[in-house]
Amino acid sequence: MHRLILFLLSFTFLSSHEISISYFDKGKYAENNIYLGSYPKKIVRKDIDAAYMLSLSYPLNPAPSPLSLKAGTSVARFDISTDEVYAYSTFFSARFTPFSLLAIAPFVEVSLAGPTYLSKAEIGDINFGGSVVYQNYLAAGFKVAAFIVDVKMLNYSTTLPTAFTKESVTMPFIASIGCTY
Repeated sequence: MHRLILFLLSFTFLSSHEISISYFDKGKYAENNIYLGSYPKKIVRKDIDAAYMLSLSYPLNPAPSPLSLKAGTSVARFDISTDEVYAYSTFFSARFTPFSLLAIAPFVEVSLAGPTYLSKAEIGDINFGGSVVYQNYLAAGFKVAAFIVDVKMLNYSTTLPTAFTKESVTMPFIASIGCTY
């Protein structure tokens, strides 16, 4: 009996890893441009042709709770006009899940100051002055059984106090789908 319990506990721990694939295509979302005024300096959607992101995350507190902490890594590619920029990032994030109804659990996730290496120091018209920046993101979505669907707003800044300000770059909303394994 104790072997069965140990097996189930190890399976529960392993089933909390997450992998997600994110995608943005200008042709499909061009009409859905959100104007935020002059608050964040951003690249408008017409300048980004496509964006792709692969994220892997690992729970730091695998026990079920409304607030979960995760460590992760991501690789992203942004096609901007005739140029492409790659971003390699590591991050810590906090996910708040206020409730779970049957197998559906809505959540809000935030990550601040994830060290990121950009393949180029410039994204569009913005020059960061170096290739090492910070990735910040806000995400909202839901988890249905082992599947995850969310929408992320990515932000790249040179320091944490400049996150989501005029000195940072906010990418358009990017849709993600993923699963736990």
